[in-house]
Amino acid sequence: VMSCYRKVIDSGSSFSARNEHNNIRDKIFESQMYLQNKFNGEISFAARKKAVFASAVFKWYRSKDKRDYQVVRNIINGSKQQLLYTIYFAYLVSAKKVVSLLFKEDKRIRF
Repeated sequence: VMSCYRKVIDSGSSFSARNEHNNIRDKIFESQMYLQNKFNGEISFAARKKAVFASAVFKWYRSKDKRDYQVVRNIINGSKQQLLYTIYFAYLVSAKKVVSLLFKEDKRIRF
């Protein structure tokens, strides 16, 4: 009796959603950096930054998409601790590989 027809003009709608998600992640990271600078480092977002970074790394790890990797690179380059975030990256990727080899399934990594 009832029906619905949906016409998708832009076949890359999932691409648009991904870009929006990545833009939001970048804006959150930039906002945290701004607040930390504004309050002379008295506010710490270290735990939140690590969580956002880990989320970006795992998203790239699952998709292996260049755009997702660029988000990871932007976070590393935008941080004041590029070496530390590079080490985090190596840890997260290697831990994910080891865990998936040991358990033969996708398990969460504590970070």
